[in-house]
Amino acid sequence: MSSSRHILSAPSSSSALDALFEMALAAHQRGALAQAEPMYREIVRHQPRHHHALHLLGVLLHQQGQHAVALVLIDRALEIMPRFPVALGNRGAVLRSLGRLEEALASCSQSLILSPDNPDVLVSRAAVLMALRRGEEALQDCSRAIALEPGIAEAWNNRGILLQDARRFEEARSDYEQAIRISPSYADAHWNIARCCLLQGDYKRGWAEYEWRWQRPAFTSPQRNFAQPQWQGEDLVGRRVLLHAEQGLGDSLQCLRYVPLLVERGATVWLEVQGALKPLLQGLPGVAGVLASGEALPSFDLHCPLLSLPLAFGTTVETVPPVQPLSVDAELKEAWVVRLGPRHGLRVGLVWSGNPSQQDNDLRSLPLADLVAAMPKGVELISLQKELRTDVERQIVASGQVRHFGDFLRDFADTAALMGEVDMVVSVCTSVAHLAGVMKVQLEVMLQYAHDWRWLLDREDSPWYPSARLHRQVVQGDWQPVLAGVANAVRQRLT
Repeated sequence: MSSSRHILSAPSSSSALDALFEMALAAHQRGALAQAEPMYREIVRHQPRHHHALHLLGVLLHQQGQHAVALVLIDRALEIMPRFPVALGNRGAVLRSLGRLEEALASCSQSLILSPDNPDVLVSRAAVLMALRRGEEALQDCSRAIALEPGIAEAWNNRGILLQDARRFEEARSDYEQAIRISPSYADAHWNIARCCLLQGDYKRGWAEYEWRWQRPAFTSPQRNFAQPQWQGEDLVGRRVLLHAEQGLGDSLQCLRYVPLLVERGATVWLEVQGALKPLLQGLPGVAGVLASGEALPSFDLHCPLLSLPLAFGTTVETVPPVQPLSVDAELKEAWVVRLGPRHGLRVGLVWSGNPSQQDNDLRSLPLADLVAAMPKGVELISLQKELRTDVERQIVASGQVRHFGDFLRDFADTAALMGEVDMVVSVCTSVAHLAGVMKVQLEVMLQYAHDWRWLLDREDSPWYPSARLHRQVVQGDWQPVLAGVANAVRQRLT
């Protein structure tokens, strides 16, 4: 979902400040915020009750990320002019950015009562409804906005997201395509069609579109502006290549498999990864050196973000390279053998929640209590998570139902060593699932209904991780059939 559109329109006024306001508005409409801001402020200084200038100054500050100040200004405009539908709509967008979703919905809805056929406010309200996970209502607002004004790219893009979440993939791709036709440089639409293509196994189109991630305003990994060119598949004999991490730990683990392929082509490979991965990857075969993000870089000729390697190698579903084997330090392994002590049955490693800061983490996570209740008798349950986040989780560990070693998991080298002592891993979609796949441990992955692209569609296996078996939600939020499948897999290992 992209940020909501803002409505920038001129009022009819006889004020002596008309000319200045028209200049400010024109600058604002062409995106020259630095020019428009002082003009709006000058108008407000001379005429503090100029509700149009207050409103649009608030919009401008919202566009600059100053959401709290923006809300104050728009509220001042609404105190002067309560029946101001455009301001109410933009207020909804500001409140959404502040995470005050119910208030944002109320503001957008109030705007639509005053101006029912405003497509921009419909798009803004749809974005709020999406954040509230009221998909059917959001879909209606997007469709109504499109019917009123077919030229709003955001309406097509957001409707595509909703259709994709509903597994209506061809319709979703069609909407993304229309958004791109309207706005060819619309990075969010390119990103969304990439995710849809990759999910469907259309890797040729998907990897190419995935490169648009760097242009997304909300993308979490900044683009590295090296003087050296990015490697895109050309000859590598005698070249020094820096591979650098982006996005999450799981993404890095997934793409380690490309390192041997670069070495085979004659490259000297340096690998820069997240700090939590460095101890685990220090002995990675074929790598000249492993660096943690932020450490001084060596001299290199070419670079490549890890998730651009599939594009450079022309990876298809049929040609996914095998996983890169990882070794666990012998002393660390022995320390974990001692810490775990004698076995008390089949050891099953559990991961029930991902990073809480990640969007939609609650959709991919499930209660530890439900997972424990589903496990057959006669198994030793081992937590592979570092943190216990709720009192219920702490009570389950205190009762002895699950063994937890969070204080000893300093980094992924420890996690890998602990994982090496379990017989199988049951996990939601997290970096630990990727680690299990790389280590070729039997892996049972529990997937939410609208899951990540890398697990593809309607299959129990994964070309990325041959040791994995996938258990998919059939209905959003219903984990019971998934847990039944996982429990059956555990019972099979017991027999």
